[in-house]
Amino acid sequence: MERNMLSDFLQYHLLLIRGEIRFPDEMCGKSICCKDRPYRVFLQVRKKGEACVPSAKVFLRITFTVKRLNFLQKRLIPVLSIPFFTGFPGFLSKMFCINEEEKSLQGLYEWESRNAAERYIASYPMKFMQRNAAAGSVTCEIRENSWT
Repeated sequence: MERNMLSDFLQYHLLLIRGEIRFPDEMCGKSICCKDRPYRVFLQVRKKGEACVPSAKVFLRITFTVKRLNFLQKRLIPVLSIPFFTGFPGFLSKMFCINEEEKSLQGLYEWESRNAAERYIASYPMKFMQRNAAAGSVTCEIRENSWT
């Protein structure tokens, strides 16, 4: 079933007003590796009380490249996209990562269940991501234990 973009957007704002959304910075600026490629974390968002810890149910890594890595791709789109996935059922947290040399972006998500992660992969935010990525560059990987 297709998610309703407006209800997810409104759900995010309800969570935000109730103080249930956090923008921690403990990982921002740190480098993490994915398949021997370095990525720098530049933004984090998570539900209150949800930490990026091994006890999370399911991890989802989405990677894609863009033709040009400009302000729009590096800052504006990530910030504007937050209300549409944070209000999505089952969302726990996300780290936004970048490899500027390869013009590659990566989202490291935590979800309550495999089903929630799979529904997200089939949702409108993913369709938007695919339209803005270099053709054929979007990859998704679901893991049960960690991102590595």
